[in-house]
Amino acid sequence: MIIVGDNASDIEMQAANEIADYLENETGNKPLIRKHSEIIDEDKRNYNLIVVGTPKTNPLLEEVYAMTNATRVTEEFPGEDKGVLEILRNPWDESKAVLLVEGWDEIGINNITELKDSKLIVDKEFFELKVIVTFGKKPQKGALVKIQSFETQKLIAEKRTDEKGIAVFNLPRGSYYIVATYKSYFLQLSPYQGEKSVNLTSDTIVEITLRGGM
Repeated sequence: MIIVGDNASDIEMQAANEIADYLENETGNKPLIRKHSEIIDEDKRNYNLIVVGTPKTNPLLEEVYAMTNATRVTEEFPGEDKGVLEILRNPWDESKAVLLVEGWDEIGINNITELKDSKLIVDKEFFELKVIVTFGKKPQKGALVKIQSFETQKLIAEKRTDEKGIAVFNLPRGSYYIVATYKSYFLQLSPYQGEKSVNLTSDTIVEITLRGGM
């Protein structure tokens, strides 16, 4: 089921319809498109969900933020005219999934292209990937962690580490390439960086040590 805000813009509705058409072509089943006011709690439990919109236009995003560790889109991240795709366990039924198609503004949603990875949410088992980023044996807050497909190098998700140097993702079984970077704005140095690959078949913890900065 695809959920949009009650006052979704034309761009948001176009994105929802394009996703529905794509999934129909890939799976033979076209998901329902519903406005936020039209859904009930049972719908949240019974379906894989695709939430399309901005925090200002779709209240369901705020519900997901409150119940999960999803990346909250803001004016600072990803910023104006940029969008985010994030796959999570469905917080109302963890045997199902939620795909967030979100941006700080509608242009950000419009700029999310090549949504072919949305097929990953269909009948997939999800696991928690916890990435711990350190520098000099200490946790690094604010490092940007990017998760890419190992096969295609396509960006799957990204978020910044918390005060403990941790970023948590919920991802389908598969192989991923993890890149962590951190740039100090107080020192005129190149970004610190670390990387690892992982074959995700269960809940996994990966530690990445940042190097560089010369």
